[in-house]
This record gives sequence, structure tokens and C-alpha cells, in this order.
Amino acid sequence: SREGDGHFGPLALRLAEKGIAALALDFAGCGDSVEDTAAYTLDNMEADVRAAVDYMRTRCGAGGPLGLLGHSMGGRVVSLHLSESIAAAALWSPANGNGLNGLEFIDHDANNLESMRQAAVEAGSYDVSGWNVTISADFVNQMDTSHPCDFIREYTGALLVAFNGGDTELLSQTTIDDTLQAAKDRGTDFVDLSGQFANANHNYQSAAGDEAETAAISESIEGQTAQVFIDALLPADDAAV
Repeated sequence: SREGDGHFGPLALRLAEKGIAALALDFAGCGDSVEDTAAYTLDNMEADVRAAVDYMRTRCGAGGPLGLLGHSMGGRVVSLHLSESIAAAALWSPANGNGLNGLEFIDHDANNLESMRQAAVEAGSYDVSGWNVTISADFVNQMDTSHPCDFIREYTGALLVAFNGGDTELLSQTTIDDTLQAAKDRGTDFVDLSGQFANANHNYQSAAGDEAETAAISESIEGQTAQVFIDALLPADDAAV
């Protein structure tokens, strides 16, 4: 959702202080979205990103370079959206498992994921046990045929990749390693935050529930992410102010 577990608002303020406009959005079935979770598909999420960019261009006068930030499934969407038109990208714990393995946060067993895909195709949808959501066959099939790390390898813009200690509850070590390797394969330096948040959960909060620790985690990831965007999106003289 557009709240980003409390991170996106403060990050947007950091950017606004430098004159960078920011817009956050709710995907289907998330936050204040009135759409059903069955509309939560990769195609629809990518269309939402394009619509948000168009809105920024036309309504906010944002005609300069563009940066994208995505967390978890949002990180997968950003990865799949990477192109020469994106000057900077930040991927927070992206759900970048190859193909259907991108749904490993639902079930870590590949055979179970394939059974889920088949059930979704036969019924047109699938009720995710424990999540209280219904996902569409379109979403499952689009996940199955998407390969986000391929886009990372070809991306030439500024890049930040973050993973934390709590990610392995939802993401496999293979996904984490493959994403970081794809960033390295570019042959261009990137900001690697994968070793900085050992005590954080998947949402970049204190795994122990400690408020001071959560504040420190937030300050670190929001500040470092903001700096990547500032350096990439502003002229050198403005970024140094």
C-alpha cells in the first residue's frame, strides 16, 4: 500500500525538502483501494505505475528524471518496469523469485506452488489460506512467466537493493542471492544494503518490537534510499546542498 509500513511518507518528505516530487499508490485490494484482490495482477500493477507516472508528468509538472521504489511485491513490479527511462530504482526486499517461485511467500514448496497454479487455472481464482485473500489465475500465470532478475541485469541506472534478517521467513535465500547477483552482473556499482538490517523484519521494523530500534532502522533505510534518489535525480550542485 502507499503507506509502505510507515516508511513512504517520511521518505517523501525527505525528497520534498530537496525539491523532488513523490507519489505513492495503493495496488488493487491494498490500502484504500476499492478494487477486489482478484484485480491484483502484475499487468494491473504495472498499469498503475504507468498511470502514476503519467499523473506526475501532467498534473505535477514533473518533467525531469524519474525514480521508482518498491517493497516486496512492489519491488518485483519495479524490477519488471526497469528501463532506460528510469534514472534510479530502489528495491526493498523484492519478491523476485524466478517465475512461480515469486510466490514463495505463500508456500516455499515448488510442488505446492504448481498445484496452486493448476487449481487457480481450473477455477479462475485461488483462495490463499491464512491470507484471507483471493488471487486470480491471471496473477498466478503472470508470476509464472515473469523473470525480474533479467531486467535488473540490463538496467543501467542508479540502483539500491536491500534485504533484511527477517526476509527469509518469506523469501528464499536463493531469491536473495539471485537478486544481488543480478545487480552485480550489471558491471556497475550499486548500493547494497543486504547486510545492514539483521534485526529487522520484512517490513523494516524491529523484529523484537523495540520502538527505538525501529526508529533507527527507519532512519537508516529511508535516509540511504533518499540519498540515492537525490544523487541520481538532481543536478550535482543541488544534490550536494
